[in-house]
Parts: sequence; C-alpha cells; structure tokens
Amino acid sequence: MNNIEWQLPVTDSVLTGRYYIDRKAKIHCYVNGVALCSKHMWIMMDYFETTDFNEEDIESNSGCFCKKCVKKFKRMKELEGRQ
Repeated sequence: MNNIEWQLPVTDSVLTGRYYIDRKAKIHCYVNGVALCSKHMWIMMDYFETTDFNEEDIESNSGCFCKKCVKKFKRMKELEGRQ
C-alpha cells in the first residue's frame, strides 16, 4: 500500500543550514516519500508537518498544486480503480 501525502517542498539553505519553503512553491504529491513529478524531490514524512488535502481541494484550488503531480495522481487513482 502506498503512503500518499500532499505537501509543500522543503528546501535546505547551504548558507544557513536551515530548512525553508519557497514562497512560489506549489503543493506536491509524495508517494512513499518521493514526489510524483520528480524522483529528485523527496521528503521525510515523519519529520515535516503533513497536510490533509482531498480531491475536492485539488479541483477547487488547482493553482496551488503541481500540475504534473495532479495529472500523475489522477492517472494512479484511475489505474487503481481498474484493478
């Protein structure tokens, strides 16, 4: 079973050593800690605060979500429905 979380991507600053969220960041879908849109984006789900989004939120606030993640998430849900 996949562990799915919708979160803002967290970046670390090389200069300060602190974590931050870019103000232009979109919400990404992480499946087992890896973003659907990029294998280079990952997150430690136990360390960062999680959010509760559902499919209604994605439709009503589509500008806040990563378009690639939403497209792949919908495809993943569609494939799960066929099994």
